[in-house]
Amino acid sequence: MAYKVKLDYTFTYEREAAYDTPVDSAPVGIPTEDMTFKQEPNTHRFMRAMGTRGVDEENAWNDTFGVFPTASVSVRMCPQIMQELMPGILQDSTNYETVGGKWTMFTNNYADLPSPRTTGDGYFYTLTRNSPDTANDEYLTSAIPTSLKLSIDPSANDGVLIGDFEFIGKDYTREATHSGTITDAPLTEQYQWGEITAVKLTTPSAGETNMINDFVSCEFNITNGAKYVSDLPEGEVVFPKWEVTGQLKVIAGTTTEEMKTLVLASLVNTGMPLVISFGDGTVSEPGEMNITSHIYLTNWESDFEEGEVITFDFEGVFGGAGEYPFKVEFWVPTV
Repeated sequence: MAYKVKLDYTFTYEREAAYDTPVDSAPVGIPTEDMTFKQEPNTHRFMRAMGTRGVDEENAWNDTFGVFPTASVSVRMCPQIMQELMPGILQDSTNYETVGGKWTMFTNNYADLPSPRTTGDGYFYTLTRNSPDTANDEYLTSAIPTSLKLSIDPSANDGVLIGDFEFIGKDYTREATHSGTITDAPLTEQYQWGEITAVKLTTPSAGETNMINDFVSCEFNITNGAKYVSDLPEGEVVFPKWEVTGQLKVIAGTTTEEMKTLVLASLVNTGMPLVISFGDGTVSEPGEMNITSHIYLTNWESDFEEGEVITFDFEGVFGGAGEYPFKVEFWVPTV
């Protein structure tokens, strides 16, 4: 029999109805080429004088007490993935609900954050690596995303929006047998660079400016800080702090000169909305989406290889009503 390669595997997720209760009834195939599971053991090497100048095998052992399994996967984003996995990073104590076909999700505060172990709310998943061999599948249960990088660049990943997820899990199982029928997430409505119609930034002097003609690429790094209380395996999952950072790469122009000035200015209370729109901005059809971040610019760097192209670093912050470090609106057809 041939050796297995990555293409022989399938990788799935399924939302769990109850915490610490794996499911395998309607798994969704993830549009990726690989998903990595990891559980590094604690390594114990007790130094005992036994007449040898080193560790003796009688004093060496490993264990996994207090070690949490993790998973990482790079996903081609599509409406179904947005609808089902985005809430994993943008947790909510009640289920997000659609209005028509429009979904709105954002960085929540205390009153709307869940307690998965205690009350069973929030979003957590069973992840699987399905081997072509029987009884050789791997499971990660009650997995919760701790971070997500959303990035789009015309010169990478076929110019589509990519989501790099990092998960922390409750339990890791090897030599399991996957039985659920997999339904692959469709890629009929990917979010493509060529479908971005607006990159709007509202600066103090120029007001709202659409930099779409100068736009090169962008990425958002979203971290909810998910961890177990006191790093104990049976602890509640908590989300201590939102951290949203990113990079916006644009061709130099009038607006970018003001942006450079803002980086160096010692101004307080000058957060600015950055809005990237796929489609006409109304978010009323499949494939349309608005990504919004209330940002502070933190740094900039110019590249003059082919005319000036500037990379701005930014941090997402809370502002007034409706101003969030990260917010996303997208459309998924209702059935």
